[in-house]
Amino acid sequence: MTSDERQQYFAQAKVISYRMLRKDKPVAFEDAALCVPTGDDFDRQVLGAIPARMHRDGEIVKAGYRTSESAKHHAAIKQLWRLA
Repeated sequence: MTSDERQQYFAQAKVISYRMLRKDKPVAFEDAALCVPTGDDFDRQVLGAIPARMHRDGEIVKAGYRTSESAKHHAAIKQLWRLA
């Protein structure tokens, strides 16, 4: 995977997350990350830096929790977000 591909995945994830957040309901970022068409060699967990940065910059706020719907995450607790 090239650096350009990695940057493209991050850009797509951010656009998708904004689109989901504009619907004015809480969003778990894993839902946005799953919509990004990545190669098999890309670990989507690195996309977790996006909501962390958005939260730090005041773009989003915490809106609750839910369990993961992904079997891969074994029903782990996921943070929900809303636009600030």
